[in-house]
Amino acid sequence: MKHDFTKYVELYKEETKNGQIPAVYRGILDFISKLRIYLSKEYPLDFMTGGIYQGYMDLSFFTFTPKSLKNLKLKCPIIFNHIDFRFEIWLVGNNRKVQKKYWDIFAGSDWDRYYVPEELGKEFSIVEHILIENPDFFHSQALMETIESNALQFIRDIERVLLEN
Repeated sequence: MKHDFTKYVELYKEETKNGQIPAVYRGILDFISKLRIYLSKEYPLDFMTGGIYQGYMDLSFFTFTPKSLKNLKLKCPIIFNHIDFRFEIWLVGNNRKVQKKYWDIFAGSDWDRYYVPEELGKEFSIVEHILIENPDFFHSQALMETIESNALQFIRDIERVLLEN
């Protein structure tokens, strides 16, 4: 492990020096910040928008949660998955107890509209959905609108299951 880590550190230093990785990372985080501001301005009354978590170059996210789900102690992070290079939205609980309660609802049903992890212990999500794969950051307004539309559909579907029962 130590040898591998040393090798990876050298690769990291090389790639960081050439400037491409830091530039792309900054660009992605800048887009996430603009997306967060856009959504918070579009939905100031019905949604709670959290701060940005930059992550460890694996996941970066902010929460975009309707008050109806917040009242159930649930959150909806909009995530940029750096590894798979895509935007996702998850349903998560405020704590493990809440997480388990709602995961049991989805895992124990025949509802298959979105991905429900097989085990709760390994995952932080209750339900997951890919918003867009291989996003085109050069058309940022269209990308924001696609993420917005797909996120709202996911949230409406989750609300329908949880609030109508």
